[in-house]
Amino acid sequence: MVRPSSLRISAVSLSSAEGVNVPRLGLVFPKQDVPEAFETLFGSPFPGIQWHPEAYNPGDSSTTDHLNILRYMVKAGDAYRFKRNVINDLHNRFKAH
Repeated sequence: MVRPSSLRISAVSLSSAEGVNVPRLGLVFPKQDVPEAFETLFGSPFPGIQWHPEAYNPGDSSTTDHLNILRYMVKAGDAYRFKRNVINDLHNRFKAH
């Protein structure tokens, strides 16, 4: 697999099954070593994750992980909005008349 040098794979599938599907149970297992998460090595945060919010059940052992993903998404959106506001303010303040 070819990937940009600016990315790092953070998680891969651990399944030893070769793409096993069990439709009656709603289970699909990826092949082993399929990338499931990546992140940038520099610049703005840009995570790539395979996340299934429909699998979230309040009180399960991964509740904190689900909430952390949602919090990260909110913070990233806020940071983007603030950045756009600063750029717009600077543009309006210093644009040529």
